[in-house]
Amino acid sequence: MDRRRVALAVVVVAVLALAGCSRPPPEAEVVCDGCVGGIEETAEETNRSITVEDSVTRVYLRDSGDARVEARMTLSGADADDLRVNDSLLATVRERIEAGGTETEEYGDESGYGYERSRPALPRADLTAETDGTELVVTYTAENLSHTGLGATLSTHFFRADGDNLPDEQDPDEPWHIGTDRLVVHGPDGTEPLVEPPDATAEGSRLVWDGDDRIDTRTYLVYGNGGPGGGVQARAAIGIEVFTWAAPPAFFGAIVPTALLFGVTLLYGLYYPGRVEGSWRAREDGLCWASVGGTVTVLAAVAGMLVEP
Repeated sequence: MDRRRVALAVVVVAVLALAGCSRPPPEAEVVCDGCVGGIEETAEETNRSITVEDSVTRVYLRDSGDARVEARMTLSGADADDLRVNDSLLATVRERIEAGGTETEEYGDESGYGYERSRPALPRADLTAETDGTELVVTYTAENLSHTGLGATLSTHFFRADGDNLPDEQDPDEPWHIGTDRLVVHGPDGTEPLVEPPDATAEGSRLVWDGDDRIDTRTYLVYGNGGPGGGVQARAAIGIEVFTWAAPPAFFGAIVPTALLFGVTLLYGLYYPGRVEGSWRAREDGLCWASVGGTVTVLAAVAGMLVEP
């Protein structure tokens, strides 16, 4: 074979192998990403003295499913009033916050790896930024953040075990981060949290995380009327949710193969013994080989579904 063709084939194979291994670097998913960093970066770029003394993000779940998010940053510094009187500066801050993924903030988990970039943990629509006294107030809508069932409001956004909408490059065990000093999640009016997620504290009708905490990847937000039956209501709502994503793979991965194997076994028990007579040899029996091959294929497919990341 022509050496040039051999070399070209080697190059093509190498390029395809490298292309298959490449993927975007992971980015930390941060609640209110850029809300603090966007202010500080803009202040630094415009040579202004503006700092964030305190910050809190509040998420208001609603029966409609679209949550209202409000972040309040308390400002200080000699030039803090510039945001109130300078519309152009305020617009720059809003654009920086809307873009997210700031350079000055780095996030990582306890396993030791960090990130140079980040991205918003919640969907953002209709983002606004305005001043309220000494505070900068950022509001936006997080669409389809929750749904209702059995009289409870349930959000599965922070639950990754179902693999729903998980980016290919994202580690399913990487928790969500909080971009402000505190995160407070409110349920619809008249409700209270029915479960207390890891690292969160239930304070009346609210769930509160400190900014140094992480939002666990198995977090369900469940709000209801509370009372003696609140725990049962929460478990029922979560159970139905788990069933909706766990049942299909369980059905096709266990029940269907079991039924097929049972059917094949029954047919063989009824009809196959008559084939095994006199000079019967397994290596010459095509049906025997087809049966063995089909069984191995089914078992391999089930094993592949069980070990799939």
